[in-house]
Amino acid sequence: MKVKRTKFNDYEFKIKFPVFMNYTIHVVVCDNLSKAISERYKGYHSDCEHILARTMIAESPDTHMFFKMESIFKPYEMANITAHESVHTVRHMFEYVRVGADGHEFSFDNETEAYHLGYTVERATRFFEEVRNDIRTRAAKSSKRRNRG
Repeated sequence: MKVKRTKFNDYEFKIKFPVFMNYTIHVVVCDNLSKAISERYKGYHSDCEHILARTMIAESPDTHMFFKMESIFKPYEMANITAHESVHTVRHMFEYVRVGADGHEFSFDNETEAYHLGYTVERATRFFEEVRNDIRTRAAKSSKRRNRG
């Protein structure tokens, strides 16, 4: 997986679920949650500076999980936050495509939910590793350029 900065100057990775109407979970790593969210969700204004992550549910079959850059460098916080936000996204995906719909109630099969939750957390964690590697590579290149000058 090759990561690069988006037009919003953050990192984004898409986790797609073709069997669930191409439902897509966008994983975004950014310096400023409020800015990253408002650039993707026009009209959204909230102070997110005191939290490390936020999940936003779109009108379409998409969900965004936004993570502050600092959280991906703290393994225990990252694990906790990623699992927490992934529960929101997987549950929304199931509700959106009506997995487990029984009349007006939703009852999720534990194994189905656990599988998709594990898959989402694993993909997000791999993405975080790539972002960390990209940041370290950029920092090393920048340091070399400064030392030459």
